[in-house]
Amino acid sequence: MASITFNVYNGLPTTTLFKINLYSTALLAAFYYILVYGLYPHAIRVKSMVGSLFGLIMLFILYTVADGYMEAALLRNCTDCMALIERNNPNYHKFLQQQLSNVVFKRFMSLGLPLGIIFMLGMPISIKVGLAALRNAYANAELIKEKAKLELDFLKAQFNPHFLFNSLNNIYGLILRGNIAQSASVIAHLSAFLRYTTYEANNEWMPVAEETKLIANYIELEKIRLNHTKVSMEVTIENPSVQLPSLLLMPLVENAFKHTEDVPGAFVHFVIHVSDKQLYFMEENTIGDSEENKYGGLGLQHLRKRLAFFYPNKHQYELDEQANSYRVTLICKL
Repeated sequence: MASITFNVYNGLPTTTLFKINLYSTALLAAFYYILVYGLYPHAIRVKSMVGSLFGLIMLFILYTVADGYMEAALLRNCTDCMALIERNNPNYHKFLQQQLSNVVFKRFMSLGLPLGIIFMLGMPISIKVGLAALRNAYANAELIKEKAKLELDFLKAQFNPHFLFNSLNNIYGLILRGNIAQSASVIAHLSAFLRYTTYEANNEWMPVAEETKLIANYIELEKIRLNHTKVSMEVTIENPSVQLPSLLLMPLVENAFKHTEDVPGAFVHFVIHVSDKQLYFMEENTIGDSEENKYGGLGLQHLRKRLAFFYPNKHQYELDEQANSYRVTLICKL
């Protein structure tokens, strides 16, 4: 390279020197981008020192071959250049007359070229790595901040006072009508629901069996106020110990009942299938024509944030709204 063996180029034509420096700069740029945007990210992902070292050695070899071929091609095609080098530096002239494989081997083994690359690219690579470390630290800080915000939103959203008031009113009505056994059953469901949302759901992750039991309790409480709506749930759990984020599905369950008008022909249907690798949730319900039955709100916004946080690029959330029905499908890779 011109920057390493510049003394042997004294007196060469300006055009030749320009080509040598241009090609050398292009090779350095290619080496830098392959190292910084190829080898370095790969080494971080696979965490293999042996593989990374092998890749770095191969990159040095390729650079040496390209640099040696470029220099030899430019100088050997310039008769005046070779004559000047033979007169001013006969040893280097003999070196250039050797086979390209010998030139490359001697350049690499002398360590002059690798050391020259380290000297020229050491500073920009250090700056690049330092900036990447700062960006990662900032991104991690933002993730921690977002996680704290999600947890706060989660605590705010996990308890619905209207649901509690409605449940207490339903229990009061059952007692007035003398349905003591049904009242006791509803109180048991409500107690289990409140105990879970108040204490156990404070854990970030919970077994899927507990989450589906919570949904079942909620459904039983909602069914008390319904006269016409048919409610059904299909649950298949291959491994009950599979963990889900606490109350992940509850916004979808709540919205299903919230937007279903209790009229003849109305229905709410849930399907939950959990394997070791995937969560499949489907909910379908009838909807009315009023504006208050349109889907949306903070609950679903909160759900989307939690899905993005817990399952980044590993979930599929689809909404299908028809004239009289609404379907939600959620698939998460566990």
